[in-house]
Amino acid sequence: MHWSRLAIGFCPQFRTGRRLYAYETAGALLAGLILWLMINPIADAEFISDEMLMWIGRVVYPLFINLILIFMTVSAVRRLHDAGHSGAWALFVICPGANLFLMLYLLLRPGVERPTGWRRLEDAVS
Repeated sequence: MHWSRLAIGFCPQFRTGRRLYAYETAGALLAGLILWLMINPIADAEFISDEMLMWIGRVVYPLFINLILIFMTVSAVRRLHDAGHSGAWALFVICPGANLFLMLYLLLRPGVERPTGWRRLEDAVS
């Protein structure tokens, strides 16, 4: 995998369809679930010191969680562009409760056929 393909996942200057948005959202939620399920085994490991455990809890986990949150926000921005809306609405991704309604809306709302000023992500990575 090229680094440019990975970096494009964090670029909001495109538009994506429902299928790609569903894949990206499912992948991000799966990554968050795996990270959450790893908390207890890491905390119970005998070879990890208390200082290392505190460092993991203060630095590593928040870093990964914030990367997942940024990726989900950028993915929502691209999907909003495809639906003909402003990407600023993607800030609802960080609002508990509202993010569920936004994700459901983005999964169900078809894209607009008219030009929106944004290129399709599918065309850029092929």
